[in-house]
Amino acid sequence: MRAGRIEEVSALAKRVGRCIASQNAKQLKHDDRRVTAKDMWDAVRRVTGRKQEAVAIDVVNAEALNRHYASFSMHRSQL
Repeated sequence: MRAGRIEEVSALAKRVGRCIASQNAKQLKHDDRRVTAKDMWDAVRRVTGRKQEAVAIDVVNAEALNRHYASFSMHRSQL
């Protein structure tokens, strides 16, 4: 890099950093509540382009969960 250009690039990098921080603050600002961890992770996913996909498990349903926890309950009552 040419002499003297390092200062220009450094100043530009600082300016870009301030713009990014300002934009992030605007996106995370909520007038009615504080920023939660969920808000932060949602923002991270937006920035990185990742989406949180819901995982469907066919084997697990309300009846299967009831049987599972009933077996624990029956086992504990026998102790």
